[in-house]
Amino acid sequence: MDCILGSGRRAKWFKNVGYCKYILRHFSSNYLLVILGVACGLLLRCAVCSAGGEWVRIEGVNDDALLAELRSATGLSRMNDTNTFTDAWLLQKAKKDADALLEVLRAAGLHEATVMADVQQDAAGRFVLFSVQAGAVFAFDRPELIFIRALAPSLSAVIQDTLSVKPGNPAHSADIIDSEKRMLSRLRDSGYPFPKITDRKVIIDRNERAVHVKYSVDPGDACRFGPITVEGLEHVSESVILAELPWKTGDEYTQILMETARRRILKTGLFSMVDIDTMPSTTQSAQASVHIRVVERKPRSVSLGLEYRTEEGPGLHTMWEHRNLRGIGHRLALQGDLSPVLQGFSAKYEIPRFKNPDQTLALTFKAVNDTPTAYDSHAVDTALWLERQYGEPLTVGAGLSVRYSRVKQQDSYDDFLLGSLPLQAVLDKRNNRLNPTAGFRTALRGEPYIDLTGSSNCFLKSDWSLTGMRSLAGSDDWVLAARLKLGIISGEDLAHIPADIRFYAGGGGSIRGFGYQRAGELDKDDDPTGGRSLAEWTIEMRKTITERIGMAAFVDGGRAFSGQYPDFSEPIFWGSGIGLRYYTPVGPIRFDVAAPINPRAHVDAAIQFYVSVGQAF
Repeated sequence: MDCILGSGRRAKWFKNVGYCKYILRHFSSNYLLVILGVACGLLLRCAVCSAGGEWVRIEGVNDDALLAELRSATGLSRMNDTNTFTDAWLLQKAKKDADALLEVLRAAGLHEATVMADVQQDAAGRFVLFSVQAGAVFAFDRPELIFIRALAPSLSAVIQDTLSVKPGNPAHSADIIDSEKRMLSRLRDSGYPFPKITDRKVIIDRNERAVHVKYSVDPGDACRFGPITVEGLEHVSESVILAELPWKTGDEYTQILMETARRRILKTGLFSMVDIDTMPSTTQSAQASVHIRVVERKPRSVSLGLEYRTEEGPGLHTMWEHRNLRGIGHRLALQGDLSPVLQGFSAKYEIPRFKNPDQTLALTFKAVNDTPTAYDSHAVDTALWLERQYGEPLTVGAGLSVRYSRVKQQDSYDDFLLGSLPLQAVLDKRNNRLNPTAGFRTALRGEPYIDLTGSSNCFLKSDWSLTGMRSLAGSDDWVLAARLKLGIISGEDLAHIPADIRFYAGGGGSIRGFGYQRAGELDKDDDPTGGRSLAEWTIEMRKTITERIGMAAFVDGGRAFSGQYPDFSEPIFWGSGIGLRYYTPVGPIRFDVAAPINPRAHVDAAIQFYVSVGQAF
């Protein structure tokens, strides 16, 4: 990086290196030995401390997870200064800790375990030793379920299969409690909103080294959804909440529908808290009354976003939103964008639950002055968009758009008046929209354009993208992410396609390391010409270091092609780099540094910087 900042900075860097070499040559070897000795001592001290307190030792346990649980159960391990205590006091305290260790061992199915405590001393000093004789691991036999009210045999069998207590499994106490939760959840999902565990007996057979668990369960009455009451509304109409409920009065009760209702009400963006509870109906038998308690959010909000990219410069994004127009959840959003290459304003009016609870109608207006290196575009776009959600992950949309633009490329202006019919389908199975660590998202979009001035100019622009993430080593600390995008424009040659609609590659959301829109063919002035097709891909490794800090390393590839289909015999542009992530509640703040692997002489810069909010994909 210093090499591209100018000769003065580079000279200073070499000067600093010279100082370092001088110090290393003339520094006393005795001082170096002292520093090394102190460093080794600190490392040794840290290594000993990381073992969990060097003066509290536990022997006889080889399972690391169980050992960590045992250490956390000892009060002595949390004590720092023990020099003021006598051996007798420490031994008394250790014997009490031994009882706590026995509870942990028995909860792990080790019902024959014994723990002996002692205070000893070696060259490192005084320490407390817990000697564990674990014995054999007890296993569950078949659990016994007694239902106070009769259930259908098929439902009883399903409940039995859902239990964590299974014959032959180690007799962990946590599985006994988890089985109760699973039983109650399964009953609620099967139309019984008020089940209870009336009794639980755990019998330990030391001869057989087995644990028998006996549950007594009252499933309660099978119910249907009954009357609905709503509490906490101030400015939002009750009809907004009732429209989001996925059931009607009289439908069979299931807990799944209750959870779905809560998610859908929260998704409206009108409430900061939603709590849904049930109680037996006081007017109708076998009905569950539903009580919904909400806390409204403030209906208006203002947001501000900043970003920086080497070739595009700084960018400012502002948005004002009203989420509850007319008191029925209609939304109006006004957005402004300002950067050296883009100035724009947009307005969007959304009508949720349009003709269907899962359907949204949006009216949009957008005016943009877009002046990257490739072209100058002054455009106005109006659109009508209808979107339908199918379940949680699948969204399908269709629209109608009219667009006027005046585009300058290669010193000539062209005016376009185009109508289009965009179609889109998105399947999103990611576990988190802001910072996903697992799952995938795929989107397919097609948009046919037709010239509204009477010419025969028409073409179809379509693209498909796929992103996926997978946690490694059983932890979200390491995440492997990948991205693929393909696009084609058919129906017209490149000259008859507006420059601001063509495909471009390169930049922060594309191929990092290359300038914005510059990963493709260039004209005689080294300006991008755009393409009729596109292929891009990314592999990125993400590492979470602390709760707030993370890093990433990535390789991007691809380009825009002049032909209708990608031609991989043409040179592919490759970029790589590293990034820093600072995690916030609204997503990670991303700082990436990237360089082109195969730069073009006198065209591509040696390094690119990108700062924005959110993962790259």
